[in-house]
Amino acid sequence: PVNMLGTCFGRISWINKLLDKSFLPNIMDINSKQMSLRQVGRLLFFKANHRKVIIVDGHQQGGSTSGRDVPTSAGDWQMLVTNFNPADGSSANSNCGLFASGDIALAGLPH
Repeated sequence: PVNMLGTCFGRISWINKLLDKSFLPNIMDINSKQMSLRQVGRLLFFKANHRKVIIVDGHQQGGSTSGRDVPTSAGDWQMLVTNFNPADGSSANSNCGLFASGDIALAGLPH
């Protein structure tokens, strides 16, 4: 029944125009172009089974002339979120990932 409703609504042109109009702020990059409802919907249905998250500090140790660690700014942090489907039951699913850096990567750290 859900697919039938989606098919019916998808044929109404003004709904498609509304879904494709970019007016929402881009949650991945504030300086980037705005997002449409369709793009946000795709983000919400990101395949997340067997999700793996890696967050790293991109600064180098001993980078200062004194030999001590260089203070880290938010722009140095990097995050990779991926899914991995090694099991037979999930083998038909695609594997995909998302890379982010800066403040959004820093926000992914546990408090």
